[in-house]
Amino acid sequence: MFRSDDIYDNEILNNIGAVPVHTIKQNNDDTFRPETSVIVSEYINNIYESPQVLKLNQEYANFFEVVSEKVKLHVTMTNIAYIASMLTYKERTDDIPHWAREKYNTTDTYQNIIHSLAEIDYNLKYVNAIVARHHHGHVHESS
Repeated sequence: MFRSDDIYDNEILNNIGAVPVHTIKQNNDDTFRPETSVIVSEYINNIYESPQVLKLNQEYANFFEVVSEKVKLHVTMTNIAYIASMLTYKERTDDIPHWAREKYNTTDTYQNIIHSLAEIDYNLKYVNAIVARHHHGHVHESS
């Protein structure tokens, strides 16, 4: 969950042009919906259209638009929060998902995060291709 008490490294945030928001809400509660899978850019568009969701700071939204352009990765809203948090974690904590602990145990750079997301996206598509081949079907979008 993306919390208002998250600690940010202002220098890194300034370098990538991102500005933190205090809370992102959906359906008037403080939880993300893990089952809701969206492309980041679609999520950003929905943020501005939905009166139930707090409006993201435009510069912060721009960061996620860049991510979606470079990666085209389907992510859950929970993962969006994790990706944002990964920018500023300075040490290992239980809040970091298991797949990110080694890569993001220190403050990482925007470029490295983009590279890691691209690797994840590539691997998901490769697995989907194998599954589709075995089932004589088509490759599905990663989610």
